[in-house]
Amino acid sequence: MTAASVAPLLNAVYVSSREGETILRRLTRSGGFSAENVISRLAISRSLLEVAPSGDPGVFGEPNGKQIKGFTLLGKRETATALLMMMIEKEGRAQQEDDLKRLVRFHWERGLRLIDQEAGGRELSTLLVSYSREAVLADAAAGPKSARNPSTALTAAVVGQAAARRELGRLLAAAVRAEVPTLSRAIIIIAPQGAGRRAFARAVATSLQLPLAELKCDDVRTGMLLMRLDEQLAAQGYGIGVENSTSVIPPSIIYLSDAEGLTSEDLDVLLALRPLKNRKRAGAVARLSGGGVILGSRADISPKDADVIKLTAYTRDEVAEIIKRELGAWAPEIRKYVALAGRLNPALAVARGREFLDWVRESKKSPSEGLLLELMQSRWGIDRLGLTPSDYGALGELDSGVTVALAKPDADFLERLGFIRERNLVWELAPRGQQALRIMQETGE
Repeated sequence: MTAASVAPLLNAVYVSSREGETILRRLTRSGGFSAENVISRLAISRSLLEVAPSGDPGVFGEPNGKQIKGFTLLGKRETATALLMMMIEKEGRAQQEDDLKRLVRFHWERGLRLIDQEAGGRELSTLLVSYSREAVLADAAAGPKSARNPSTALTAAVVGQAAARRELGRLLAAAVRAEVPTLSRAIIIIAPQGAGRRAFARAVATSLQLPLAELKCDDVRTGMLLMRLDEQLAAQGYGIGVENSTSVIPPSIIYLSDAEGLTSEDLDVLLALRPLKNRKRAGAVARLSGGGVILGSRADISPKDADVIKLTAYTRDEVAEIIKRELGAWAPEIRKYVALAGRLNPALAVARGREFLDWVRESKKSPSEGLLLELMQSRWGIDRLGLTPSDYGALGELDSGVTVALAKPDADFLERLGFIRERNLVWELAPRGQQALRIMQETGE
């Protein structure tokens, strides 16, 4: 991070929840500190040690508590930069200024609660001694190099997908035991949209303690594909350069966020790439150091020299669990309705969950199923079954014997919920779909 990019974060004012302020004051008194910034900075560091992902700081309450300037909360520029870089590394991707401000407050709030819980009524000095002892023992056990346990990283990052996690853990176990963590072969993770491809890629990167480059592949013609990857790598601090250049950091893992049109030949080309001496030559990206991870959504790609792992679509309960991890809020039934509102796509469901959080704040009411169903109907046009008017239109056409060409995400969603089924390569209405249509026609809703 540059001095210019850190300055706005240091000049910003961060506000805790009322409960966070109470905990902060209690811990400051217990530790015998004259200022609250010491405990605040320790809280951020403690939160960053958690394997659980970050979330919306709104789950800790309204920001109506302790106000503290960024340069007081985060410390001198060098310390602040280190903490902010740790947050970025934990997220696994570059962050905008507003995202970083959100992360600062989240880790501040979560860390205060973790320290308060772990203190358990003891003097804070006793807890700090135990932290120091654990750190020394961990350093001694780790030796000169330490890579995270693959199973631990995968469990922390991924909900469900037990078979895929076991297989990937097995493939990574040998890599992390090497003197320099290295994949001997590429790993291709094939999954439907919203099945956790990004989480798997980040878990691999964390296990091997290697950088992760996230790239969008929106032109599948090989020449254009490589040019696009080159541009995006450069934008993320990676790139092609002359040999022995210290400014070039080749990515060890490549995650293609949209690779549906890639062919086996395209992937083979990617796996064989090497750095080029001449930067002006188009059509190349940095070599995947010791293999890499390429993620796609097609199930018919199987390039040579790569291990293939297939993920399955998430169930409603699994999406609800992801919402719990990301937002840490609400009763199980509310989370399940949010999962429906997100059409069982984790990313969309979490986005809808954040919108519900805002709705709750605006309405100044307690979160409930009724309030969520009201939002689903009025703002998103979704009923309690998770269906939209467009869904009912498609179900009605199928009921009339019309052949309907459904978009793949819509077809996947309706099939997973049992409203439609495939027979002889054609969609037909399932009994649950017939029941949904009948209820809609009888109630007019």
